[in-house]
Amino acid sequence: MSDQEDMVALGRWTINRRLLPIKLFYFFMMAAVGDLLPFIPLYMKQIGLSSTQTGIIYGIMPFVGFLVRPIIGALLDKFQKHKLGLILCILFSGVFYMLMLVIPSDTTSYMSVETKISCNEYDSYIHDCFQNRSNECPLGFENLRLSLNKTHHSTISNLSVSIHGENSSAPYSVIPSETIDSYPKTSCSVICKPITQFPGEVCFTDQPELKQCLGEQTSPANLEFMIYDILGSTKEVIADRQVVGNLECLDFSMHNITVGQRKYWNMFCDHETEFNCHLKCDLGVSEQCVTKYAHVIRDKFI
Repeated sequence: MSDQEDMVALGRWTINRRLLPIKLFYFFMMAAVGDLLPFIPLYMKQIGLSSTQTGIIYGIMPFVGFLVRPIIGALLDKFQKHKLGLILCILFSGVFYMLMLVIPSDTTSYMSVETKISCNEYDSYIHDCFQNRSNECPLGFENLRLSLNKTHHSTISNLSVSIHGENSSAPYSVIPSETIDSYPKTSCSVICKPITQFPGEVCFTDQPELKQCLGEQTSPANLEFMIYDILGSTKEVIADRQVVGNLECLDFSMHNITVGQRKYWNMFCDHETEFNCHLKCDLGVSEQCVTKYAHVIRDKFI
């Protein structure tokens, strides 16, 4: 059959029937790969790979193609098995792309907690309000502490101190040092957004009160830090407990705060500021309010 006999006229266009199958093959293959490739980074992020790992994988892909294609082409030319080579390449491409679906997801689970944090020149403290100790999700901070105490069979003793820097006789709860060393410590990453109209600058420091920030100063707009031991680092201020009808509000002093790789004793604000905060706490304390997330998120705090 001559080339002229292979040609079919369709209006202004002419189509070579012999080349039509290979043209359709490349059209549909490139359409499928072109739709898939832009979503691979999103899929890698979903299964827990970091942006660095994703970049390395995408950076290696062109170099692998640059090295492998000439070798395969030379082998097919030598043995004159071009059709077989094309079929095998198609099959292997489909199989390897499908294998992405069985990559284990690098995710973990956390317990979701919502609460408020108040901060001023003298101290910072968790301000937790709830009605009838509801166990609805997300949990409140007091529910988290109750779960911790129940799990670790901890008993709380009272000392005399106030978190507001005005009174040294207000009792708050504390765990004896020998008990602290014996129970598994529960870590929480904390993300806060200010609800005060004009929030103050935040200072993480080892100073007893804020006169001049000698630690790490940060914007209140995106406040992120880590508390590695919730029971040991937060203590209820009994004197500040308030009950109005079914509404009960508790305050908890807060120390041993980790920002990046540095641990600080206190968090201060240059004026009174309140935050809405979301805590992501280690699983194992309770099976309530469990959420899955990728390690790439957790790595921001550890």
